[in-house]
Amino acid sequence: MTTTSSSIEAQLREIAAMSTEALVARYMQLTGKEPRRNYARWLRKRVAWLVQENAFGGLSVAAKRRIGELQRTLELPLDLPGSEEIRPAGLMVGATIEKQWRGQKIRVEVLRDGFEWNGERFTSLSALACRITGTKWNGRLFFGLPKEAR
Repeated sequence: MTTTSSSIEAQLREIAAMSTEALVARYMQLTGKEPRRNYARWLRKRVAWLVQENAFGGLSVAAKRRIGELQRTLELPLDLPGSEEIRPAGLMVGATIEKQWRGQKIRVEVLRDGFEWNGERFTSLSALACRITGTKWNGRLFFGLPKEAR
């Protein structure tokens, strides 16, 4: 694998279009271990970072030292297990919901303030399901989610 800027840019474009499964596979290829999270948004950022880190080098020793100093000034430790943000609907921010509908693969990303599908944002799964089908739907029912994800 070459490390030219154009090669890295091409890899980053590929990463942006990868499915969650492909991102997991690429993460495992780069690190030799399974990811802690299987959320597309997190994996895209992490895989993109790893590709660039391998090509151009990671943070300098001084930068890592400074990050450590700054972390110690925080009142809360970073990256606590179970600290991932949960939306009121009970879905984790960054999660991907997938559904086959009339031969079309629907991929929805859970955002802090709603949902995103095909570059369009929605405030609820029901609004999104209505947009896809043209009729009113219970969003959880349409996407096959449990009544309450707690």
